[in-house]
This record gives sequence, C-alpha cells and structure tokens, in this order.
Amino acid sequence: MTAALRRRRLLLGAAALPLAGCLPAPYGTYFRPSSTAPFEVRREACGGQAGPPTRLSMQLPSGIAIEASAQRDHVLGDASGIPLRLRLTLPRQRRVRFLGDRPTLQEQRSGRELALPVSVELLGVATVDVGDRVDVAVLHPAGGPLPGAAAPYGSATLRLDGPLGEAPLQMEVQLPALWLGDERLVLPPVTLQRPPSPDFTTYRSAALQQQVQARADACRRDTPQRDCAAILRHAELSFDERIGTARWLGEWRYTTVRNARPLLGMLRLEPGDARPWRLDRDAVVGLHDLASGQRHVVPLGSVGSVGSVGRIDVAYRGPLPLSTPLHARPAPAGADTHIDIGARLPGDVPSFEVRLPPVQVDGETVALPAIQFERRSFDGAFQPFNC
Repeated sequence: MTAALRRRRLLLGAAALPLAGCLPAPYGTYFRPSSTAPFEVRREACGGQAGPPTRLSMQLPSGIAIEASAQRDHVLGDASGIPLRLRLTLPRQRRVRFLGDRPTLQEQRSGRELALPVSVELLGVATVDVGDRVDVAVLHPAGGPLPGAAAPYGSATLRLDGPLGEAPLQMEVQLPALWLGDERLVLPPVTLQRPPSPDFTTYRSAALQQQVQARADACRRDTPQRDCAAILRHAELSFDERIGTARWLGEWRYTTVRNARPLLGMLRLEPGDARPWRLDRDAVVGLHDLASGQRHVVPLGSVGSVGSVGRIDVAYRGPLPLSTPLHARPAPAGADTHIDIGARLPGDVPSFEVRLPPVQVDGETVALPAIQFERRSFDGAFQPFNC
C-alpha cells in the first residue's frame, strides 16, 4: 500500500467519525464501579455502548439482582452533588428482610464513613387483567399501605389509543365505573378542550386550565425572569377529578406529526382507601366529539407492554425502612418488587464503596457483596455527541 493511499484511508476514516456520532475525547472525572462478586458494567451513553463505564449490574445466587451507578449530572454540574443510585430487584415468591435500615458509605482509602442522607423507596409493580379484583393486602409487597407514600393504597395506570384520524377540538371523556368494595362510583363526563396553539399538545379541562394559568400568573408576578410560559406549555395533566375517596388523573395529547392515531391518552387511578377495587370486565373509555356528535369507545391497555389491551399496571411506591419484611404473602405471577436506594455525594468525593446490610431470604441469612466506585480522571476513548 502506498503512502498516499494510507493517508487517503486515514482521512476517510476521520471524516466518517462525526457521521458515526463519536469523537475521540477524554471522559473527564467519573466513577467506575466494581465488586468482588461477578458483575457486568455498561457504559454511560448510547444505550450502554459509549462513554465511560459507569453502570454495574449483578445477579446474585440468592435471587437478588443489583444495579448501581454514581454518575455525574452533566446539566446541573457538581454543585448539585453526584447522584448515587442502587436498584435491588428481589426474588419473587420468597420472603425477604434486610438486617439493617440503610447501607454504609465509606471512603476507600481512609475508611471514613460518609454521613449522608440516604433514601430508601419501595416499588412493587404488577400487571392484572381488566376486571380483576385488586387487593392492597395481597399485591402490596409490604402487605399494606406505607406511611408517607404519595398514593398509600397504590395506583393503576392505563394506556389509551385514540380512534383513527380523530383529534376533536372539544370532547367529553366518560371514564369507566369503579367498584370500590361494594360501592359503584361513576364520575360524570369530563369536558376537555384542545389547546389553540401547536406549541401546546395537552388537552385540558376548564378547572385544570384555571389552575395552570394561576401558576403561570404567579410565576410572572414573583419570578418574571423565568420562562413562565413554559408552565402553560408543559403542564402534563388534562384533568384531576375525585369521586368518593378515589382519584382519577388523566392526560390526553394530540400530535401534529403525520400519525394514524393523533390522539393518545393515559389514565391513572388512585383508589384512596384499603377496600379491594376493580373495573368491569368490559370497561372502556367513551369519547364524544362535541362538534361532530361522533362517539367512540377506547379499550384499556397497560403501559408496559405492546399489544396489552385488557391489562392494567398496578404500582405501590413509597419510602420505607430497609428492614421492613417483604413478601409475607407470595407475590402473584407477573409481580416485581424493587428497592431504590439513593444519595447525593459531594462533587469532590474520592473513591468510595457501598456496603449493604445482610439480608434474610426465606429465613437464610445472606451477605451481600460490597460495591466499589473508583474515581478516575484521565481515561478517554470515543465519546458520543449526537446519540
């Protein structure tokens, strides 16, 4: 190969780098996780394919899976601290109890403990059929509501696909009947208005529009330097209605891009008390176009799966002591339990490690491996810039 041909190939390779979305560059300071137990590490960007290796995952013989990262917030910078995140996925249908209420964080070199606030939050999720009886005492991993949870008795989320080619200027939405214990609760139809500007994509009820407008007016009065119009543009809810102890929240959006279904919806139900609840087996959402008079029925579907019409996602989320006994009753099929642990580390924190307390799984005590986070500053490789 001649020298001219080699130069030409090098130039062509360099020219292709921007098209591939990566450039050679230093990573900057980051924290590389590791452990004495077998683990895998994913990179920071592009679905784990580029950037520094910052995310650890491991599957332990006890059935517990752990994901961990200490990844800088590139938008807020070090002033906001470095978020430490651990997610523990617990084995289904096995009793689990941690023998301590929080993990220990300590510097690797000095052994000094990092006395930082640590959050511990439970997330129990299950997918049930429309019409199934939902009982908090059966589905909740802790066996009942948690004090301090935003929705102590859980919430159900449903996805809605609007009718083909329809995005009415004004419509009435009829939500399905809710059975709460032996009580049947039917919310009156909610009238929603499509926003007048393409900058606004969320339908809103008159009551919610007044609330959002009041927030924007207060923003302009108290903090005029802020982009207060963003409150009007990005308020996500379309309505927030209560009936008895139950609360229905919903979002209907329309898209101006070419789409066979320009109208998409999401519903969230919070039952509000400990009584078992259910929807009718044939439950649907009714849409009434007030201009044309056309009526449509929209089937219910879960958020987490494709082609999941007739399924509902139920979630129980809230803070709890890590030592709370979980799965006293076996979790039903299709249910998952996660524990999310978080902390904010100072921007100048050196290499450190996280030690989780031992855990009992079906009465057997298991020691969990420590996770080390090594502070590194002089690594580099191809870095993404447009993925």
